[in-house]
Amino acid sequence: MASNETVDVLGVSFTGAAEYGAYDCAGARRTRARVMGAAAQSKSSKPLDPESTAATFAKAFAETYYPGARVDSPAGQSTLVDDKPAVVVTAKISPKADPACLPKEAEVTVLATRLGDRGAALLVITNDLTRGPGSTETLPGATIRKIVDSVRRN
Repeated sequence: MASNETVDVLGVSFTGAAEYGAYDCAGARRTRARVMGAAAQSKSSKPLDPESTAATFAKAFAETYYPGARVDSPAGQSTLVDDKPAVVVTAKISPKADPACLPKEAEVTVLATRLGDRGAALLVITNDLTRGPGSTETLPGATIRKIVDSVRRN
């Protein structure tokens, strides 16, 4: 389902959210997965490195959606988006806070590709790997791969 949610992470506004697997827990609406994107610009004269940018945002999103969680170092993989170099990083997450409403395992996947001279286009997917409360299923890993593989530059 689409969401009008805008999420500010590290000073970058992520929009165009799509959510999957909505459920209620402790009076709050939660989702098993969400996908959103943004364009980030370097705050200096140096261009953003897609791999380090993706890793930084993976950790920041983990802290935003799974506060207090243990976040493993993101693992990166090179790929192409419309024949242009890109990177996909995935950080595994072990949530700690509010165990009644969070899964035991989750992950954040970030696709990053250069954008202009100093920027990076980012696609972020947060996903519960285990179901946790409620009966809503998690988003299968194959679906995340299809989302990442479907990305095109404008």
